[in-house]
Amino acid sequence: MSARFVAGQDGFATPMNMMRAWLELSLPPLDLLAWTHILLLEGELAAAEPKKQRYRLHAAAYTCGSLRTGTGETS
Repeated sequence: MSARFVAGQDGFATPMNMMRAWLELSLPPLDLLAWTHILLLEGELAAAEPKKQRYRLHAAAYTCGSLRTGTGETS
């Protein structure tokens, strides 16, 4: 994204240009979340809220890390 995209032709950031930049920055995480639902999650976890998904996925990663290292911490 170029500075001209946010600032406009006169060099000043207008509310419309700032909203357009915010929209462009917020779309990739939403796409990633949607594709994760479609491709990777099934059952109860696919229908869960993002907060519950984060908890479950982080808990699984913590468990896998502790099995690999033999301790309760991941490195």
